[in-house]
Amino acid sequence: MQPVINFYILNNYLMKNISIILLLTGIIISSCQPYEDGPKISLKSADSRFQQTWVLSKIVNSDGTEITPTTSSYYEFKENGILIITTGGDVFEANWEITDKTKLKLSYSEIGFDEFEIKRLSSKDLWLEEKAGLYVNKFISKN
Repeated sequence: MQPVINFYILNNYLMKNISIILLLTGIIISSCQPYEDGPKISLKSADSRFQQTWVLSKIVNSDGTEITPTTSSYYEFKENGILIITTGGDVFEANWEITDKTKLKLSYSEIGFDEFEIKRLSSKDLWLEEKAGLYVNKFISKN
């Protein structure tokens, strides 16, 4: 005699397991977002997303006031940890590193260092909040 398969029980069993798998996947994906303003998930590492030339597009003060820079400022993050800043005809050099997954540290040989909280890091947008929270620099990709 052949065993009888109860498709109703089998279907319920499969649906419960699929529901659990989907729930766990959603929790894992939502916890993968290291930056407050996104992106939710990225296939590229933070270092590789940084390694390009960024243009400072606006500065947003803590009161929400937006300032558009009058001169173009370019920030070229190189693979070797070197940052080249070109603004108003002047060129500055610094070292950069990502610390604690959400912080950017810029070290200048003459004046010490700056730290920023990374609020958004995608391949097209970069938002850096000054460590005291007074302003956010918003960059767009030059590439």
